[in-house]
Amino acid sequence: LKSLELVCNALSNVKTLRKVNLSDNALGAKGIHACSSILKKNRNTLTELYLENNGLSAEACRDIADIFLQGNSNSSLNLKVLHFYNNMSGDGGGEHVARLVKQCPNLEDFRLASTRCLEKGGTALGKALGFCTKLKDLDLSDNAFNLEGAKAVASSIQNMPKLRVLNLADLSLTCEGTIEVCRAIRGQDAIEELYLSFN
Repeated sequence: LKSLELVCNALSNVKTLRKVNLSDNALGAKGIHACSSILKKNRNTLTELYLENNGLSAEACRDIADIFLQGNSNSSLNLKVLHFYNNMSGDGGGEHVARLVKQCPNLEDFRLASTRCLEKGGTALGKALGFCTKLKDLDLSDNAFNLEGAKAVASSIQNMPKLRVLNLADLSLTCEGTIEVCRAIRGQDAIEELYLSFN
């Protein structure tokens, strides 16, 4: 943690920083705190953030959202790529990430896969994605959004005319939820890849 803090503090004032990849480190909430300087000072300029396989809990996801939003739920962020993959953040994590996603109108590539996010978190996230009309790649696979989560996602993807890749594999969409998703993309012209396996 001390090493991470030293490195992030040293880089936090680099005004040209656009991409931060902290993946494959056992961060947890303490790790997020240790690297908070690089996120706080670059919250308005970062365009890519990768937090994959970091052992992030719901609390850690809350801390990330708080760092970026800094108490202002109406602040608009410049993130174009945001990846949360293979974390154990569950429903709470989904809800906190949803707060962040809602303030990312320029998001083009979003991944929240293998996080054990269930219907409640999936529904919150699905609704928040409705604010991301520029999305091109969306990966929500290996969670359990169930019917209500599927409906929320389906409603939002109707507002994503540039969506090319949609990965909703292993998401427990249910038959009705899958139908909702298929109806939502029926008129989409940009879709190139669709993953619905293991539903």
